[in-house]
Amino acid sequence: MRIRKFEARPIRAAEGKTLRRMLRRAAFVLAAVSLTLAGSTAADAKPTGWRSKPELARSVADAGAGYGDVGYIGRPAKSKKYTKRTSRKKAAARKRAAKSRKKAFKAAVKKSGLAPKKKTATPGVKVAALGPFSPSVAPPTGSATGGGIRWSASSSCLNGRLASIVGQVAANFGPVTVNSTCRSRRHNARVGGARRSKHLTGDAVDFRVRGNTRAVYAYLKSHGQVGGLKHYGGGLFHIDTGPRRTW
Repeated sequence: MRIRKFEARPIRAAEGKTLRRMLRRAAFVLAAVSLTLAGSTAADAKPTGWRSKPELARSVADAGAGYGDVGYIGRPAKSKKYTKRTSRKKAAARKRAAKSRKKAFKAAVKKSGLAPKKKTATPGVKVAALGPFSPSVAPPTGSATGGGIRWSASSSCLNGRLASIVGQVAANFGPVTVNSTCRSRRHNARVGGARRSKHLTGDAVDFRVRGNTRAVYAYLKSHGQVGGLKHYGGGLFHIDTGPRRTW
């Protein structure tokens, strides 16, 4: 079999013109198809600025979300769970900051030496008062002039002159127990006190001594600041600031 060699021959002018025409038509068709596809894609797509709220909510919350050709439209809505979690974190941060400030303030006050001293509670006793209430008062440990006095009634409402006399008795004749000072009207009536008793105004005191009762009675009778004087017996005395009298 005889093999024929391929020999390139020059293209004729007419064939070259036809080939160029075909290439131009193909390029035109490709350009038209590309433009058509690009136009359909642009028509289907919406600009970011015209997206609906559900579309924005489903989109990624980036820095450019919500911006379009006409400006800012909106960011994707945050979930309620995210909002609650953020609120709890902020509240906890505020609470920690307040606690830290309070601790720092206490430390500064303590360091400056201006911190108030804590008061120690002293057991008190209930006594009769001038008003409708019976406040609890702490009994004093001693008297104004010395000696041992056991207060079973209030000393704060007692006339200062009588308190001084009770202190003198305790200093001279031994321990004294104060049984009654101020009374409310109800308490005064219950114990059988006089209608205009000096106890109602804190100008009378009843007390008991364990020493020489005769010497105590003589001392009180000769005392220039004692008004009314009564010895009930057994070392129980009554003195007040009224006119000088005994009964």
